[in-house]
Amino acid sequence: MTSLAPLNAGASAPEKPVPVALPALFPFSAIAGQPLLVQALLLAAIDPALGGVLVEGPRGTAKSTAARALAELIEGAPFVTLPLGASLEHLVGTLDLGQAMAGHTVVFAPGLLARAHGGVLYVDEINLLPDALVDALLDAAASGVNSVERDGISHRHAARFVLVGTMNPEEGALRPQLLDRMGLCVRLGNVSDAAERQAIVRSRLAFDLDPTAFRERFAGAQADLAQRLRTARERIGQTGALPWPDAVLAMVSQRCIAAEVDGLRADLVMLRTARALAAWEGSAAVQPEHVDQVAQLVLLHHRRAGSEAALPPAPGMTPPKPPGAADPQNDGRGQGDASAQNKSAIADVNAEGPAPGSTATHAGDPVQTAGLQREHLRRQPAQALMGRLHCFVLDCSASMVGSGALARAKGVLLALMQEAYRERDDVALLCFGGNGVQLRVSPQRAPAWSDAWVAPIGGGGGTPLDRAVAHAAQVLHGARGREGWLWLLTDGRTREQPGRPASAHTACVVDFDTARLTLHRAERLAQHWQAHYWTADDGVGW
Repeated sequence: MTSLAPLNAGASAPEKPVPVALPALFPFSAIAGQPLLVQALLLAAIDPALGGVLVEGPRGTAKSTAARALAELIEGAPFVTLPLGASLEHLVGTLDLGQAMAGHTVVFAPGLLARAHGGVLYVDEINLLPDALVDALLDAAASGVNSVERDGISHRHAARFVLVGTMNPEEGALRPQLLDRMGLCVRLGNVSDAAERQAIVRSRLAFDLDPTAFRERFAGAQADLAQRLRTARERIGQTGALPWPDAVLAMVSQRCIAAEVDGLRADLVMLRTARALAAWEGSAAVQPEHVDQVAQLVLLHHRRAGSEAALPPAPGMTPPKPPGAADPQNDGRGQGDASAQNKSAIADVNAEGPAPGSTATHAGDPVQTAGLQREHLRRQPAQALMGRLHCFVLDCSASMVGSGALARAKGVLLALMQEAYRERDDVALLCFGGNGVQLRVSPQRAPAWSDAWVAPIGGGGGTPLDRAVAHAAQVLHGARGREGWLWLLTDGRTREQPGRPASAHTACVVDFDTARLTLHRAERLAQHWQAHYWTADDGVGW
C-alpha cells in the first residue's frame, strides 16, 4: 500500500512577518481651530489628578487626533485605548489563568489601567460604556491607584494617567453622577470661519502628502512644548510650590456658588486647574486671573441647569498657546481624522508586565494552591442588559396638530416619561413632520418636562415616517447594554410603511387617528411590526 505524504510535505517554511511602520502622528503643536481643547489637554497632562477631560462634540473636530498627539509630548508615555467591548477584568486586571493552571499559583494579570500608567488613556464614546467600567476608570484617574479585590487577589498598583473621554451628545448622555466626577469638560463645535477651515484643510493635506516633512517643520515647536510641559509637571509636584492667596479661594467659592454646584468637588478641581495653569505660565503663585481662565472648563458640566453661566476667559487672556504654534493665515495648522493615525515614539501598550511602581500584595504573594484544577475555574456569565432605552417617535405633522391629537399625545408622552423615570430607564425623543426629523431629547435619564419638545415642525404637511424610523434605528443601535424600546405615537396619516428596525427589542404603536373615517394605517403598521398596539383612549404602559 502506498502511503500518502503529509499534507505539508514539500511546503516551504512560513516566512516571518515583516514589521510594518506605524503611521506618523499629527503634531500637537499643529492642531488648530480648537483652543479650549488644547488648553484642557495640557492642563490635564500637567496634573492628571484633575480627573480627566471630557470632550463633547461632533465627528471630525480633532478629538482623538489631539488625544493621541498629547501622549507624544510626555516622554515614554504609552497611549492606551479602552474599547467599548472591554470587560471590567480587561480594564482593572484579574487572575492570570495561564499561571494558575501551569503552576498552581495565584498571580495578578495587569489590565489596561496598568498599561496606561504614565501616559494617556483614551476612551471614545465614553457615554456608551457600562457604568461599572466608567466608575472604576474615574476612581483610578482621581486617586492614581488601581485597587483590585476579587478572585482571591488583593492587589494595588500605580495608575497615574491622563484620562481623555470623548462623546457625541446625540448618541446619548453620560449619567449625571459620572459626569460630575470628570474634572474638565470641553464642548466643541464646528469651525465656522471660512479662512480658518481652509487653513486646516491645507495643513491636513500637507501632512497626508508628506508626514515626515510636515513633522520636521514642527519639530522645534514640539520640542519646546514638550520641555515646557515637563517643567510644569515638575513644578506641580513640588511641595510648597505655587501657593494660592485668600483672594483666589474667595473667587473659586464665588464662582461655584453662582453655578449652584453640588458638593465641593468643583471647588477643588477649579483650584487644582488654576494651579496647573500657573505652573504652565511659570508664575510664582496662583492668581485670580488663572481662575478666570479655567472656570469655564470646570463649571461647564458641574453647574446646575438654569444657574449663572460660567464666565468665559477674561478679555486678553487666552488658553495656553503651544510655542511655535502656527498662525491661522498660513498652512501650518490642522487637525485630522484619527483613523489614519496610531502612535509614534510611544511605548507599546501591549508590553508585558505590571506598571512601574506597582506593588503586589497577593494572598501569599504568590499563594501555592494545591489541587487547583481546570474544573475549579468558573466562567462569568454574560452581563445582562442594563435597563431600557425608550425611543419615542412623535408625529408632529399638520394632521396631528389640526385634529388636536398632538395635545393628547403630549399627555401620553408625559406619562410614559414619568414611568421611565420611576423605572430608572433612559429616554430619547424624535419628532417628525413637514420636511424633517429632529432629535429633541438625546438618550439620557428621563429629564424634567419641556413643552418645547413637542413643538410642531414647520415645512409643510408631510409625514416623513420612513426617515423618522430610520433615525430611531440609529438611536437604538447606540443603546449598548440596554434593551431598546421603540414607541411610535402617530395618527398614521401617511402612505409610508417602514419596516421594524432590527435594533428595536420591543416595538409599540399608539394610534391617535380619531377621525370619523379612520384609515387604520397605524394599526396595520403595528401588525406588520408585530408590535404592541394601543389607541389614544387605552391605558398605555409596560
